[in-house]
Amino acid sequence: MHLELRGRECVIEDRLPNGHLRLKDVALGESKSVAEVDLVDALFDGQLVLLGDSKITVVERNAAKLFIDDLNMLDDADPRKKEAKRRWAYVKAISSGNLTQLNSTTLTPLIGRVHNEIRDPNEAPHWRTVLYRWFKSYLEAGEDPRVLVPQFKKRGSTRRRFAKGRKSKNQNFSEKEFGLASEVADLVKDVINEEYLNPQRLSVQETWERLDARIAEINQLRAPDDQLPVPHKNSIYRIVSQLDGYEKDRARFGKRYADQKYRCNKQSPQPTRPLERAEIDHTKLDLFVVDEETRLPLGRPTMTSLVDRFSRELLGVNVGFDPPSYLSVMQCLHHAIKPKRYVKAEFPTVENEWEAYGIPELIVVDNGKEFRSRDFEDACLQLGIAVMYSPPYQPRFKAAVERFFGTQNKRLLHQQCGTTFSNIFERHGYDPLKTAVISFDKFMEMLHIWIVDIYHQSYHRGLKDIPAHAWRREIENYPPALPRRVEDLRLILGHIEHRVIGPSGVELFTLYYNCEELALLRRRPNREKEKFAVKYDPCDISTIYVYDRQTDKYIPVPALDQEYAKGLSLWQHKVIQSYAQRDAHGRVNMAALRRAKKKIQEIVEAEMAKRGKSGTRAKVARWQGVRQPNYDGHLDIQQEVESDERGKPQADVLINPEAAPFVGISAVQSAPDDEAQGENAQPAGVIDLASEVKKRPRRKSTPTVPKKTGVPDPKDSSSKAAGGFDSAVTTDDDLDTSGFDAGYNLPRRGTKHDRKAS
Repeated sequence: MHLELRGRECVIEDRLPNGHLRLKDVALGESKSVAEVDLVDALFDGQLVLLGDSKITVVERNAAKLFIDDLNMLDDADPRKKEAKRRWAYVKAISSGNLTQLNSTTLTPLIGRVHNEIRDPNEAPHWRTVLYRWFKSYLEAGEDPRVLVPQFKKRGSTRRRFAKGRKSKNQNFSEKEFGLASEVADLVKDVINEEYLNPQRLSVQETWERLDARIAEINQLRAPDDQLPVPHKNSIYRIVSQLDGYEKDRARFGKRYADQKYRCNKQSPQPTRPLERAEIDHTKLDLFVVDEETRLPLGRPTMTSLVDRFSRELLGVNVGFDPPSYLSVMQCLHHAIKPKRYVKAEFPTVENEWEAYGIPELIVVDNGKEFRSRDFEDACLQLGIAVMYSPPYQPRFKAAVERFFGTQNKRLLHQQCGTTFSNIFERHGYDPLKTAVISFDKFMEMLHIWIVDIYHQSYHRGLKDIPAHAWRREIENYPPALPRRVEDLRLILGHIEHRVIGPSGVELFTLYYNCEELALLRRRPNREKEKFAVKYDPCDISTIYVYDRQTDKYIPVPALDQEYAKGLSLWQHKVIQSYAQRDAHGRVNMAALRRAKKKIQEIVEAEMAKRGKSGTRAKVARWQGVRQPNYDGHLDIQQEVESDERGKPQADVLINPEAAPFVGISAVQSAPDDEAQGENAQPAGVIDLASEVKKRPRRKSTPTVPKKTGVPDPKDSSSKAAGGFDSAVTTDDDLDTSGFDAGYNLPRRGTKHDRKAS
């Protein structure tokens, strides 16, 4: 008996006196002793395969390989199963007949008797067929009756047969016709590879037409009796249908499409505890939100979510009109790490607690540039978070967060007025801009109710449990990791730059930051030209933090002009700076920045009253700071506020919970003239923006908007008397404040045609 033991072919030579079997390795010629019980165990463990009699050659064994693993796969009406049972009846009779000789004399009467017993509807098989084709194959296969199943698929000629006309069954192909058909088969293969299997994606009909044209061109140079036949169109369809599906789609649609279509889905990693693996991603919500006052659509907010893979609990979110960036990622991570104590105070309608918090051990991200930044990697390194990048265009590596977005769209957003659905084909004439009624604040309340009271409390099919219950049960055994102190968390999540400290302090984004502690740091030996690490919060650039290597601490340094920088985000500052550069012809100073800030706010307020594109209003909402707040005021943490020698309070954290929200430039007092402001002038006092907003008259829902506007000429005395700017705004749709990236179309002096040209 030949057998394959753990990948090695062996033969049983003899049984030893102790009852063991002596196996000989066929390739190496080495022999060894193996217990029979070990071979039996190896057989049922899948490590042993019985190959058959040792007299059968390797070629014969390969020819007798089984093609049907299980006869039960075949229906009773399947002709292959009927034929296998018929053959088995004759083979079984020979095997159990105890015949001393196998020849015509002994087999013919036996076959006749079996033919009558099974009532074989066919003629009795010849004794040579039964002996040499059926019985011999049965022995070569190790007496496995499955080898008797006929291989109908291998019958017939495999040579291509193309003819000029349809031949009858009695007509045979000549050798010349087979030769012409072979040439046509090569042409068919070339045309399919060149014309069909390419990104142009020609149809089979067009491929056949090009084949017909190529054959006609070749036949012009051939003799009349040597013309190549044109295959029928159905033959090309049949040949194309037999191509490998993966290779066909790869050639026509690309490797990415083929890999996605024919991928092999396997089980994703299964964490064993909360916060062991978290997944983060962005999505643009399928819902339009409106302005609280004007009720005009602002656009579709962007949501960044961090999901715990083990419990499916949502760790943190960040919703706003900022595009996916490092800012949104850090805000989401900050929201995920800290406890959600604000929920009851901010949203009294929420019944349950949002219990998820803590630092995740591993975060799975995609290959967006916000995840490839040095700031993100440094922040995760300091927090002890490992980062795993999923392969490009493979969202299944973040299946938990992707599934959460789908569930949120289906169970929350698509049921609200103003939804955009998943694609435009689902709208069927539904206009989300006209039906949008939910403001951003109310949407945040709806979102918290759905997350805390519905999603966390519902049965999760993939988890086979309730997310809130799974988190609460396992967090007792695996407490969440926490930062050493809240100041460390806020500093770690900031951006980092390197600057030299000069007499005016630190210059960052054309703003100056200085204090007495910074001056003392500069006075130290060998520190005049040294660059210091500077951290800042993109949401509030009124204060930066300079790293002191000697004490290993950050020094909070306020901006000199707090009247301008208080509550100002970096993105808003860049918009103001770009507009001021154009307005002042390259001469930028603080007074020009204040004027630009005021002018832009007037344009923003005018755009809010216009029924233009939703994308423009989304940028306006971003300018006004419409985003999810930090909710820091509800943490049970005593925050100390240090004061400098002059008695002025300084913020000690990067994300300042006490900073007043940016509510509009029209509430800021008029700035002094350029001559009254020096480079090192003391910062003006900060006014109460909230009280100023209350004094402002409420805007009407449908304000009357003039048709023309223009930026005032600084030399025009009438413009200065009016406050330095023209409050009238344009209604032209070409006025687009989207982006605010120095490429926006702000109104200029001159005609409408000149503004478009500029």
